[in-house]
This record gives sequence, structure tokens and C-alpha cells, in this order.
Amino acid sequence: MRQIRLVTETFLDHPVSNTAISSALLRLVAESKEPETLRLFIPSPVLAFGPQDLRCENFFQAVDSAFKHGFFPLKRLAGGRAAVFHRGTIGFSWTIPDESPQQNVESRFKLVSRLILESLKGLGYSANVGQVEGEYCPGQYSINIDGLYKVMGVGQRIVKGAAHIGGVLVVNDHFSVRTVLEDVYEKLEIQWNPETVGSLSQQVLLEEETNIQTIRDAIISVFESEFDMKRDELPKNVIEFSQSFEKFHLIER
Repeated sequence: MRQIRLVTETFLDHPVSNTAISSALLRLVAESKEPETLRLFIPSPVLAFGPQDLRCENFFQAVDSAFKHGFFPLKRLAGGRAAVFHRGTIGFSWTIPDESPQQNVESRFKLVSRLILESLKGLGYSANVGQVEGEYCPGQYSINIDGLYKVMGVGQRIVKGAAHIGGVLVVNDHFSVRTVLEDVYEKLEIQWNPETVGSLSQQVLLEEETNIQTIRDAIISVFESEFDMKRDELPKNVIEFSQSFEKFHLIER
């Protein structure tokens, strides 16, 4: 059975840490210096901008808006438009060794969306894979509730020898996501429908309480049903190595 290291450490002391760690792992896994790794973490409040956002005329106004709403702006590892992380969400980062990463882009999207969808359905959520019309940071492999509002976005980055697929699942407080994106997307001149922003807590379940731990445990359980998951902490050298990647994700004027 395919073995994957599972890491659930949370790095809240420095907003750029989680993204830098993902960048470091992508390099190390590609060079066969670290094993395939799935990270499930609680993010700091972050507004992650994609490459297309950086080219917008009013980009730095959008950066200022992120700060104004209490979100630290940084550059995404994977593509897509501006996305929001905060402590009511679960960030996920899956770094996969692959000799032909370009050939398997779609299969990875399908796999991670299916696994998280199964996790949510197992808890009773009426979740679906697919894009909601007008959603923020649109994607074919987003997860929504009843086709009404988006609760998960996913992006991917490939390098020679490995792939990173990651994103964010909104468990609570979608209002914070909506509020900051309304301001930021206006600056970036992105047309969208704010009503597509949602969270799992909007759907009331009879048996399960909507909280971070319950959702994370459900995701882990589904992964454990298909893979040999080995729970571990990141080695100190990986965390130290990640610090050299922080500058690539920080936004400088």
C-alpha cells in the first residue's frame, strides 16, 4: 500500500510559514530527500494572491485591503485568483513524487476532490464536486454544498519530479471570507457573486457538530482507508529549509 507521511502541525506564529513549508517540501520531495507528505493544518489569516492578481493595475490597493481586514497578503504557491485562509478553515497540502507530473494533473485533482468529498458526505453534508456559477477563485474541482455555495478550493503546482496539490476548506466564519474578498476583488476588477462564499457550518447536521477537529478526523479516516498513513512531525531541517523560501511568497512594493 502506498505510504504517505501525515503531518497535522500548525504554524501560526508567522503567516508565511505554511506556504513556505509547502514550497520547501515540493523541492525536497522532487529531489527524493523527503517522502510523500500530506499536511492538514489550521492557517493564519492569509490572503493568498495568484500570478494573475499580481499583474493587475490596482494590485497594491488590493494588498492594502487585505491588511485592512486583518489578513496577511502573500503570493500563492499554486495558481488561481486571490484566496482566503483563516483559523476557521482547514488548509491542506499534499506533496507527491511523480516522474511525469504534467501527465497526472487531472487525476490528482479528481483524487483529492473525491477523497474530501467522501469525508464530507460521510459526515452527512450534501456536498458536490463542481464549480458554482460566479464563485470566487473558480475551479472545476471546487467542492460546494447543494450547488449553492463553495466550501473548498484547490490548486496545483508541478515541478520536475513532484507535484503539490493544496487548498482550503472553509469550516466556519464564511462572512470573514466574503467581506475581505468583496473589497479585494473590487480592487482586482474580478466579476463574481459574493453569495457563493460559504462554510460547512451553514448546513446543520443532526449527528455531527461542525468543528475543525471533526472535519479533519473525517478526512484522515478516508485517507487511511486508501493509503498507509504514517503520522509524524516535520523534521527540523525541513522547517529551517523552508525559511529560505519565505522571500518568494512575501509581497514587496
